[in-house]
Amino acid sequence: MPWIIDVRCPTCATLANDLDQVASVFGLTRSGKPRKQCNECFEAGLEYDLANVKRVVNTECVFCGKSVDNILDIRSDFGFVKKTTIPRESCRGCRTTGNPNASLNNLVDGVELSDYANQRRSTRPPFIVTGDTWEYRNALKEIGGKFVRELEGHDGPGWLFPNKRRGAVITILQKSEIEKDDNEEIALNCKACQSSVIEDYGLYFICTACGNLQHKEF
Repeated sequence: MPWIIDVRCPTCATLANDLDQVASVFGLTRSGKPRKQCNECFEAGLEYDLANVKRVVNTECVFCGKSVDNILDIRSDFGFVKKTTIPRESCRGCRTTGNPNASLNNLVDGVELSDYANQRRSTRPPFIVTGDTWEYRNALKEIGGKFVRELEGHDGPGWLFPNKRRGAVITILQKSEIEKDDNEEIALNCKACQSSVIEDYGLYFICTACGNLQHKEF
């Protein structure tokens, strides 16, 4: 669970483990954090020991690791699951723009991203993700993807997304660092003579041992 809410009154030991309880039982300070005491003890003016104060509120994005520690930032930077006060597992940035350095040329193998046009949508058509997406199903659902078993004009199922989610989807479907390193090791060996003494010419490599030219694999 990427969020933790654990608030305890130091005077009467009343607990709150969700945002509804925090708001109704403790109330919030201007900075968006729960009060140190529950409303009842606070209004009664009861004394307490600071060492017994416990008000842990934290949410962390499952994609980028962004973390916030107050309810105001949870609402503005993460938002809530529809019709609840449960924080979303990803921040708004990861659900929309994603990582600006992510590239279509570095998508995981077996997955394809393409535009999707049908008779019902003529402007700003959505796009689809097809292929082996099982491993990424929870992440794709978290950022607003809709799984469709029969896509119009396509064989088989896929994920349907509004165009504004394109950056987020590309970020999720990036190859891992291990996969990228493996690909680089293969590309840096000549396919003709297996020599590792090759020169980089942008879109292709030239082996200095045998003169073989090989195009880079993207």
